Amino acid sequence: MWEGVFGIIITLIYCSIDNYFKDLIDYYKSKSKDNFIGLIFLLFLYIILCGGRNAFRVTTNKVYSPIAKSLTDYLLNPIYNIIEFSRKKDFVIGRKKNVLYFITNFIVSFVITICGCVYNEFIVLFCCKLEYNTHHEITRRASILLEDITEYDNLDDD
Repeated sequence: MWEGVFGIIITLIYCSIDNYFKDLIDYYKSKSKDNFIGLIFLLFLYIILCGGRNAFRVTTNKVYSPIAKSLTDYLLNPIYNIIEFSRKKDFVIGRKKNVLYFITNFIVSFVITICGCVYNEFIVLFCCKLEYNTHHEITRRASILLEDITEYDNLDDD
């Protein structure tokens, strides 16, 4: 809630100091009305999607933990590295691709992904007593979740 309040205050201050709507007025004058209506529609769609993203973020933090959201980002890092290496936009020094730099980044991002999965208990390691209480804790959380779902279903029946 406070993030939204401060965001509105800062936006209003920025809009009052700088002629923020000058670009929008210039676009309206230079383009057709269909283009302007399309722009307004896309701006509203952007606002709705940002609200949905923020609601998803808050729900993820409430139901799971903040690290669960970060894990989804970490899972994509090795894929992003491969895409950027294949596009020839990144990992370039001079005019040549630096394969060693790519391999190092890929290995590090893969290790971070594996460590994130271990931390979130998606992967359980059965060495150095890392599995100690893991099964017990996962079972306990699952039973709590099932109790919450059952309680929610009972509320619907009432």
